Amino acid sequence: MTVAFVVPRLVSGGAEHVMRIVSSRLQEQQAERIVLVSLLDKPEDAANQPGLPVEVIRLGCSRVMFALPALMCTLLRERVQVVVSTLPYVIRLVSLVKALTAGRFYHVARLANTYSQQKSHASGKFNEPVWMTRMVNLGVDNFIAVSGGVKDDFVKTYGVNAAKVTVINNPVDLTRFVYTNAPVLDKGPSHVLMVGRLVEQKNVQLALHALQRLKQLVDKPVRLTLVGEGTLLDDLKQLADKLGVAGDVDFRGFQRNVGDYYKAADVLLMTSYYEGFPNVLVEGLAHGVAVVSVDCPSGPSDILVAPELGMLTGYDADEIARAMQHCLEDLAGTRGREARTRFVKDTFSIDSISGQYWEIIRTGMPTADNIR
Repeated sequence: MTVAFVVPRLVSGGAEHVMRIVSSRLQEQQAERIVLVSLLDKPEDAANQPGLPVEVIRLGCSRVMFALPALMCTLLRERVQVVVSTLPYVIRLVSLVKALTAGRFYHVARLANTYSQQKSHASGKFNEPVWMTRMVNLGVDNFIAVSGGVKDDFVKTYGVNAAKVTVINNPVDLTRFVYTNAPVLDKGPSHVLMVGRLVEQKNVQLALHALQRLKQLVDKPVRLTLVGEGTLLDDLKQLADKLGVAGDVDFRGFQRNVGDYYKAADVLLMTSYYEGFPNVLVEGLAHGVAVVSVDCPSGPSDILVAPELGMLTGYDADEIARAMQHCLEDLAGTRGREARTRFVKDTFSIDSISGQYWEIIRTGMPTADNIR
């Protein structure tokens, strides 16, 4: 039996990373053949990409929308019986291939974001009519939602049978972090860290307002470090200056050694309007950092399930500031850091998550074996 994981590119965002590590671990654990199909990477790109234990097929298409013939031929040639897809435009493509091949494979679609929120904040490829998405969903046999909130939103928005949607959180992969052990943050102040793109979805403006309030609550100097790039950089710098906190905010841009920042931070902050399953929170906890996150749809409430992990808040700067004060004063000790690291190891390990994926994939085996 052959199982194919289909992604736009091998090295891109968080969704592709999860598909890459899950497929690789399954190839190590299972006797079945696992292949990872990249729609846009070219065969010659292999020389510049990391080696993987899973077999990789690079189709070299110019755009996902033009990948239909190549993907259909590949799935038929490789006698693929189960396909796992992720991201809306790839799910659409795989569903169309299934229809054109008379259902020759079992299709599992991974849902990475709250669709209703994604549609309300985006346009273009995400702004399709509900009826069209419902048609696409007919080509999916089983769904994997990365959080309970993603599942609830998807079922409510598109009327999908809840029994077809299984919640499987994202795994944390600490092997991908680069540690230089360089002193990335100054000693002395308390450090609040944010990791993510500087775009509307991340709502960094609220973090700057919360920092202003926090400085009024604590005696010790406190700094906010932002790791990430984005179109709102200049606007955020202007807002920091207007709020009088420009001297307390560090815009570090993209950093390959983000692990060093996690290790040095006292609190990890997230203020997003929406997420699917925010990997950054799990990564911070894996490094022992206490987390303050708005209770956005969705994911944070699936992660922060115990008091020692951190605090959930509303979209209020004063409430966020008080939560950060609590974490700085009450949760920053060594014992708390060890408890958070242990929680991630027990809950979000690659072995555990890939095993849950395999249980879903196995449901397609009898159906796939009967299709010739």
